[in-house]
Amino acid sequence: MASTLELLVADRLKAVRAELGLDPGGMAKKLSVGRTRYLNWERGDNLPSERAMMVLCDLTGISMDYLYRGRVDAIPTGLATRLIGWQLGEDPSSPGFPSPQVSRALMRACRRT
Repeated sequence: MASTLELLVADRLKAVRAELGLDPGGMAKKLSVGRTRYLNWERGDNLPSERAMMVLCDLTGISMDYLYRGRVDAIPTGLATRLIGWQLGEDPSSPGFPSPQVSRALMRACRRT
């Protein structure tokens, strides 16, 4: 059974992948890992290696603080808003984005930091 940390990292990985407009295979290729391994990370079955996380951070400009701890203060506000939107199942390109739910989640995340 996945731990809370693994599930949180899995949700954040999905959000980052959505933000990049990649499917799981494309994300796996960018990280130089197999598709199955990447999908295991997105399911929360296990955590990515440090090397894979560093590659992801270098590719995206997202910090490990966001991926592991959810700290949105380490990334640009616009990106943080879109990532939280993806995590909540909203499409940042839709009209009316960000919704009040996304705005509240962003405010809560900023207060935690």
